[in-house]
Amino acid sequence: MTIRNATLADAKTILEIYEPFITDTCISFETEVPTIAEFTKRMESFIKSYPYLVCEADNKIFGIKSNPAILKLFCRVFYF
Repeated sequence: MTIRNATLADAKTILEIYEPFITDTCISFETEVPTIAEFTKRMESFIKSYPYLVCEADNKIFGIKSNPAILKLFCRVFYF
């Protein structure tokens, strides 16, 4: 198992992981699955300021982590 920074090349797989959280739960505030172009654009903007992590095993991504609110809170509590 490896945890690494996501790249834009991971966008399709990450969106596939995220999609059921949009369509099948109320966890996400999104109601429509973004297109791959829109999702890639979001990722590109996000990774300029925040870490976007993926967890993979056997060259397959099976987990993601990207939450700027938690990261900001962590920075405030522990570093400022």
